[in-house]
Amino acid sequence: MASKNKSIELFIDGEGLAEMILISVKEEATLEAVLLEAQKNGLTLDETTQGFLGEAVLADRKQKLGDMGIKMHSRLHFHRCVAVLVHVYYNGGEFEQKFLPSATVGDVRTKAVDYALFAIDPAMQANMILRERQGSKEIKLDIQLGTLTGQPTCSVDFDLLLDPRYQGWK
Repeated sequence: MASKNKSIELFIDGEGLAEMILISVKEEATLEAVLLEAQKNGLTLDETTQGFLGEAVLADRKQKLGDMGIKMHSRLHFHRCVAVLVHVYYNGGEFEQKFLPSATVGDVRTKAVDYALFAIDPAMQANMILRERQGSKEIKLDIQLGTLTGQPTCSVDFDLLLDPRYQGWK
């Protein structure tokens, strides 16, 4: 049985947060309490904000954390987008798919390198990176998609490139 005074720490990603934050709430807290605590740290929050624990949608804000399988150091994602439309461009082709905001850039890369129309040699797939289409930096594979977009667009565009380290230039 959980102690009412015991606190748990949660990792939070979401719309409006520049990076993942760590918050502390009572073990018996509700999802609403987590949302309000995260909002104090910059989370964009309104009545349309949805919670995600991996691929599970956390719909009931009044439900206790333990009843939803949330425990110490769980990673939660909160976003107003129900899905993120992702476009990946490679060699004149385009891959398009919707992902949950809690999906990672690594999830997108895995799907994109396997996309049949791109016809990427299986030996080269591990050497491919994603770069924001409007930027010039590689996006880390553990970044959740929801942190790269927000309302009203709920979309993100990437270029799929061969990692420069494997092309002999930096």
